Amino acid sequence: MKIYHVNSFIGKGFNGNPAGLVIMNQNLDYIEMLAIAKEVGYSETAFLLQEENNRNYLRWFTPQTEVGLCGHATLATAHVFFQENKSDKVEFETKYGVIECSRINDSISMNFASDRIITCCKDFDLSPLKIHKADIVDVFWAEKNCYLNVVVNPEYNIRKIEPLADKLLELSQYFPSISGLMISQQAEDSDGQKCVNSRFFDPWEGILEDPVTGSAHVAMANYWFEKLTCNRFIGKQLSPRGGIMQVVKAIDKVELIGKADIKKIVLNLKN
Repeated sequence: MKIYHVNSFIGKGFNGNPAGLVIMNQNLDYIEMLAIAKEVGYSETAFLLQEENNRNYLRWFTPQTEVGLCGHATLATAHVFFQENKSDKVEFETKYGVIECSRINDSISMNFASDRIITCCKDFDLSPLKIHKADIVDVFWAEKNCYLNVVVNPEYNIRKIEPLADKLLELSQYFPSISGLMISQQAEDSDGQKCVNSRFFDPWEGILEDPVTGSAHVAMANYWFEKLTCNRFIGKQLSPRGGIMQVVKAIDKVELIGKADIKKIVLNLKN
């Protein structure tokens, strides 16, 4: 068994999101994976089981529970896989479906099944987070990921949001199945491309604020493709660490492109 610490969705001025990666010699049970994820302590830890038939099984855990999709831990897994296997393509079998990953120069492309967007009402209070109704442009629900996305004015200072776990958890009374809150806004173009700023909160799965969230960009992609009338935009997550990725429209899929870097190998057990 090997355990890696990897920074995902890094870029100039962006520190990215740390992820744990466990490459297993044999399958572990749920309790064992959860215990390791708690010990690693990052927002998500990926568990990869490679079988002799070249099938690769991938799961993701927060320190509190297993999650249905994690983009930054998938990027971390693909980065390590390409480093260790001298390969440029891999498929991971997951509960979210098959995720195809490819190495493109110093970046990695990942293809995820797209999410369905459902428009929601605005009748809930986010003022304790310093978001008032006048700040809100749209509210929509991402059906597959169970994420609520609140779109705010471009002029709103998204960095001033102060996440409060108890106030965020109150959203469960309006959205019983919620597993994440994304705040996003149109930003100024960057390098000639459309750009979206965001932050992501998930106390429902034990993460007050996730530094950079690939799954949330998958969940909001179709909204912003239509809103910005584009097939590609740059996603900048403005958490205290910050992270960056390219979000690209594909047939029935969303492609995320980002960079990662191995911080360290913390365990390498031969048996």
